[in-house]
Amino acid sequence: MHRSRRRKRRYRFIVLIPILTVILLYISTHTKSKLIIEDNVLIGIESGIIERRSSIKQIIVPVGVTKLGENAFRECRKLESVELPETIETIGDAAFEDCYQLQHIELPKNLKSIEEGAFCNCVNLKNIELPESLKILEGGTFSGCSSLEKVNIPFGITTIKGYTFKECKSLKKIRIHEGINIIFAGAFLNCQGLEEVEMKEGIKSIQEEVFLGCENIKSIKIPDSVEEIESKAFYSCKNLEEIKMSEGIRYVGTEVFNETRYYIENLSDKNNDIYIGKVLIKCNRGSSDIKVKEGTRVIANGACAGMENLVSAELPESLICIGNEAFAECHELKDINIPSKLEKIRSKAFYACKIESVDIPETISTLGFRSFEDCVRLKEVKMSHTPEIVSACVFKNTLWLKNLEQDKYHCKYFQNILLEHSGNDTFVKIKDGTKLIVGLVFSESKGLEIVEIPKSVESIGFDAFRSCENLKEVRFAEGSELKKIDESAFDGCVSLEEITLPLKLQRVESFAFHRCTGFATITFPESIEYVDNYCMSDCINLKTIRLPKHMKGKYFIDEFDLLRMNPEIIYY
Repeated sequence: MHRSRRRKRRYRFIVLIPILTVILLYISTHTKSKLIIEDNVLIGIESGIIERRSSIKQIIVPVGVTKLGENAFRECRKLESVELPETIETIGDAAFEDCYQLQHIELPKNLKSIEEGAFCNCVNLKNIELPESLKILEGGTFSGCSSLEKVNIPFGITTIKGYTFKECKSLKKIRIHEGINIIFAGAFLNCQGLEEVEMKEGIKSIQEEVFLGCENIKSIKIPDSVEEIESKAFYSCKNLEEIKMSEGIRYVGTEVFNETRYYIENLSDKNNDIYIGKVLIKCNRGSSDIKVKEGTRVIANGACAGMENLVSAELPESLICIGNEAFAECHELKDINIPSKLEKIRSKAFYACKIESVDIPETISTLGFRSFEDCVRLKEVKMSHTPEIVSACVFKNTLWLKNLEQDKYHCKYFQNILLEHSGNDTFVKIKDGTKLIVGLVFSESKGLEIVEIPKSVESIGFDAFRSCENLKEVRFAEGSELKKIDESAFDGCVSLEEITLPLKLQRVESFAFHRCTGFATITFPESIEYVDNYCMSDCINLKTIRLPKHMKGKYFIDEFDLLRMNPEIIYY
């Protein structure tokens, strides 16, 4: 009996030894965190038993890894140093986001791409040297890096994406080289320590809020290559007092220079309007008549809006752009000339004025959204050509449009532009020779079931057929010249089960077929050059999208849409 017990104990001990060995081996190999690498992509870090992912201070990435994956080191809040091999070519989205203790990182010389938000909120990162090999620097890369003092922008970078350096409050100087053509929205938003900005020739566009809140900038020289400056680009740059405007400027948005020292000081002088170079920024005198000075190229958005006493405005022949709401709600404005070289009349430019007659010159390429809407006394419009863009509601609620004759399908045309449809027809045949169908024309036409579009039509405007819930058939004439379907053109056409797109179609904009739940398949012709990633959004029954081979890599379904629809994409 006693021997039997001893044998049992010995047996248990023999069995226990390998179990304990396995446990000890597991503990010894899983004490520390370890890198997860698949197909040369570093996916992330797996926490160990003792060393947790969140507490790791140093990382050495092994040779052979070519990409740091999305969120690879995100929220490693105690990470202080990282060694990267020269094999790294891509740093993925948010790879180092919220690595609060990271102070310095040496990037590989072969690095080609830094993706969105890669170093976002690395609040202790003081300097970083971007290699000359870098070609892609996505938006928000250094957003919230409040200690970043210095950064170079390599010559391979051609655009500064949105919010790239947002709230880099220690950044004092930035040099934007001649290879960059666009600075996207909010790129340097609230860089409060920024004192010096050097911009070289080549930049075409400075988008909205780029330098908003950069309160220590005192002077700015805008290169002559810059053609457009979007809304609030320099808003609240409180110490900005010296501005050199581009000689090639073609558009200036809303409140671009408001709350700057230059603007505030000039605003206090009620005897003068505010100009910056060849741009009228603000009509400041409040008189009944104004004469915009010769040489002016642009009237900025809202420059003369809401001037209740304004009766007449004389515009110079040098003018090429009248901005959004430039004279909006100048309710007494009656006399105004349209210069012979003017190119663009933008959205709501003359909204709700008393203008009675307008002569649109041949140089006009754009008539913006609602540009003459509610000019109720407007009774004469002269125009000898078709502008490239005629947006929706340009002449809505005018005497002139009211008196236009409509055809048997209750459509109103001017020249070769379809401006309005007011009936509840089940069938509409658009007139031969029509070139443009402007936006919102058939929007929410509950009766419309079939529409015939002649071969002459080149563009279908935004929201043109939006929420035509009973529209079942769109017939494009043989040899159709259609080149563009604008935003939300067929949004919500739930009864439309198929559409044969014309063979010359080039562009399909965002949400063009949004919520077309009847679609099972759609084929884009070989002529297509651009298909917006959201053009088929919420087409929940879509099974197949057919695209020409040259569109491979240019179109993809957004991840959010993939939760509701997952069609097969075939490249033919």
